[in-house]
Amino acid sequence: MPVPLNPFLRSKAVRYLFFNWQTESIADELYYSVALIYRIQINIWRYDDSPTRSRFRKMGRPRDITVVARKRLETYLYRFPIASQYKIA
Repeated sequence: MPVPLNPFLRSKAVRYLFFNWQTESIADELYYSVALIYRIQINIWRYDDSPTRSRFRKMGRPRDITVVARKRLETYLYRFPIASQYKIA
């Protein structure tokens, strides 16, 4: 697991990025890798001026159907078969 960046140094990196410093210069100044500075820069661009990604998932459909939801769907489809839906339409 990566070591979290010090919040003070992260804010310095964000400040330097907003001042349009080169990423290599920021990495040399703060003694961090260039990849970490690039990641902060990409997160600022991707997550609306936030140096870290959001901890909360966005609203929408879940990643995969759960076991309980699959069982309910199967029982619903057994009760109301698809063939009867074609007659309605």
